[in-house]
Amino acid sequence: RRFYTESRFQKAGTDAFRIAMETESGQSLDRFFEQWIYGEKIPKLAVTTRVEPAAGGGTPVLAVHVTQVGDLFDVPVTVLVEYPGQKPVPVVVKVTERETHARIPLSGAVKGVELNRTTGVLAEFVRPR
Repeated sequence: RRFYTESRFQKAGTDAFRIAMETESGQSLDRFFEQWIYGEKIPKLAVTTRVEPAAGGGTPVLAVHVTQVGDLFDVPVTVLVEYPGQKPVPVVVKVTERETHARIPLSGAVKGVELNRTTGVLAEFVRPR
């Protein structure tokens, strides 16, 4: 809001926008801007999922493994867990490294798992090796 108010009816550049967002968030956004604003590539992701049974009477989990092929990106991947007779449950896996492993606790038998259906993240999904 502050950026809009201060820049309204004026020409504002990308660097001014980045600085305003960094000021408000208290974080460096250099990597984000280099990847998503100035860069020309999109992330290539190889994703595998598997349901692991409960260990020792605990809760079963969905194991998600994401490998980034090529350049590294910070990218959220939405995993949609489908249960019989229920609305699908979206879970966001934050991918920031070459290899990302996530374990999602499950609340019952899984009917299916889908990637990226609800968010449309800009990425190329490739077959795992």
